[in-house]
Amino acid sequence: MPTFRLLFDLRNSIMKLENILAYKDKFKAYLESEAPFNEDYKWENLKNFQDHWDLEAADLGDMYDKSFTSKYSGRLWGGSRNSAKAMMLEMIKVNPDFARTSFRDFFNEEKEIMLRANRFSYHCDQLMDEVHKTQPKLVHHYHNNFKMLSVYLAFRFPMEYAIFDYKAFRQMMKRLEVVEIPQEFEVDRFFKIVKNLFNILSEDIELLELHRTRLMGNEFYTGESLMLVHDFYWCCTRPEYKIS
Repeated sequence: MPTFRLLFDLRNSIMKLENILAYKDKFKAYLESEAPFNEDYKWENLKNFQDHWDLEAADLGDMYDKSFTSKYSGRLWGGSRNSAKAMMLEMIKVNPDFARTSFRDFFNEEKEIMLRANRFSYHCDQLMDEVHKTQPKLVHHYHNNFKMLSVYLAFRFPMEYAIFDYKAFRQMMKRLEVVEIPQEFEVDRFFKIVKNLFNILSEDIELLELHRTRLMGNEFYTGESLMLVHDFYWCCTRPEYKIS
């Protein structure tokens, strides 16, 4: 009987399960060690969003601000100044109704993902034009990059979307010896592969328990999330964890 099988995504890209399992074991060893877990901030970020996000809130800006506030790190949205968060707050300020409608449309799961993403970016362009009228030095809204849009999606639907960190994803794919790595524009394939990886990782109950022990405390999200795979990226892409 062969020591490995092959896992296929929608376009027949091939990942050797033996490579995935080898990196999974390295991930477990790291979680079991006393080394600091530098990925916990994402789980606090996710919980804050889940606790505060409400598009029916009377004060949209205040709700958005609370949803993207962290005592650990705001790196996912670029911090508090000259960032995606800062510019969204400015855009909400000039036209909260349009911003609210734009988010509703973006989170409408009945529509195709990239259609929604492109339209949301276009809506941000329109909002930024309004901001620019009174604050001409503000030009970029930082929402024309799918990474920030994927943060919204991953926080809103934790089991459907993951953070689109393409550089780390591509490096992970190389480590896993994927035959046909998705291109940066092939977002649907990215999500399919992430879900496949999550299914494999989540079959390991010991790994899940070790991961939970790293997220002890009321400030962390405790539900299932594809964010687990984003943590797995970290292990796969560390130089010292490369499997020769």
